[in-house]
Amino acid sequence: MNYEAILWYILFLDSIIACFLAFGFLDWYQENLPRVNKIFPITLGWSATYLTLTIWLGWALLRLNVLP
Repeated sequence: MNYEAILWYILFLDSIIACFLAFGFLDWYQENLPRVNKIFPITLGWSATYLTLTIWLGWALLRLNVLP
């Protein structure tokens, strides 16, 4: 497995977690992690955009036969 594939899988997992937090547990995130929330605020739009861009990048890597 190459480094590009490993990096993409890490980014994909991170984008899924970000969308999961933004769509389901936004209040929990803001209440329990106030310092992190000030630095990295989670919004619905940016989380969906992050997931969309990650999927698009994965599709491009798959077409180039980089992803197994």
